[in-house]
Amino acid sequence: MSHFLKKLMLLYQSGWGTFYYVNLCLIRLCARDRWLKPNGVMYPSHARLWMAPIRSALVNQKMNQYEGAMDDWYSFLEETKSYYGVDMSVLTRSFDEEQKKYFLHTSLWSNLRPEEVIGTPAIVCEIDCLTATIQDIAEVRSQFSCEIHTDARLCGFGGWFDVHFRGRMDNPAEEEIELTTEPSEEMHSLGATGLPCSTAEKCLSRG
Repeated sequence: MSHFLKKLMLLYQSGWGTFYYVNLCLIRLCARDRWLKPNGVMYPSHARLWMAPIRSALVNQKMNQYEGAMDDWYSFLEETKSYYGVDMSVLTRSFDEEQKKYFLHTSLWSNLRPEEVIGTPAIVCEIDCLTATIQDIAEVRSQFSCEIHTDARLCGFGGWFDVHFRGRMDNPAEEEIELTTEPSEEMHSLGATGLPCSTAEKCLSRG
């Protein structure tokens, strides 16, 4: 194991996943702080998080699943009271909050298509992978605006990322390369994060 104790000049990790900074926070920064030499290079060297207003059948599906879960609950209440004489309605509020959290207040994995993006994307966060700290990205706060450019029902916000191979200021790459998961005609987004309106409102209200 002695060869693992040496510092590295180059640290590379594939960045694919939903909202790149999750992997960045848990893996890359810890590895960088432990293994990268002071003059070493990170690849990808930079990342950006994007959000845009979307319409999505998946969001509507989650709403239907929530409503279905509540319908099943009310049927359960009627049956237990009718057959067993037990009134469990006191649990309705807790059950409703649980279902809302699961179906409506949780981000969704989505294979986002270009036609589902109904507004201009905005950069939420830019990350320098060489200098960012875990504290910098543990809680992302951003002010941004998006303009909806089509007559469509807003279901929520979609999020994706791109990464850049620029090198570092004193050791730049010969040619900068960008890899993106933005929805395009050539390929759908590779694992976009979908935030239903209720979830987006909570996130946006926090900055």
